[in-house]
Amino acid sequence: MDDLKSVAPHDGKPRKKKNRKLKSAWIGFVGRILAHVVGATLTVGLGIMFVQWQIGLRSPSAPSGSPTPQAIGQQRSVEEIFALFDANRDDRLASGEIPADLWKRLLRADANGDGLISRTELREARAR
Repeated sequence: MDDLKSVAPHDGKPRKKKNRKLKSAWIGFVGRILAHVVGATLTVGLGIMFVQWQIGLRSPSAPSGSPTPQAIGQQRSVEEIFALFDANRDDRLASGEIPADLWKRLLRADANGDGLISRTELREARAR
């Protein structure tokens, strides 16, 4: 009988200590996994934003959507502007194909006053 008493836990304390250690280990494990998932998600998101900013699709502070007029007008070639905005592929830009703020800037290139901007008109306006 004395042998059984020495094997039995002493008033439950060792078991509580073991349960606390196990609980702490699981909390630490789940916390690390969560931190890795959040970190990876943010890294991918920031990487995508940086690449888009570098290729001129939008500025870092601009809302998502169409490219900013400044980025289009100053960094893009005439061919790139027409590839982005000439929806009907008639080699002329109309007010309905371009965001309003960019259209106001590009309208100065309309040399013949027909309300359309051709590649030649845009090239000549940039040369001036």
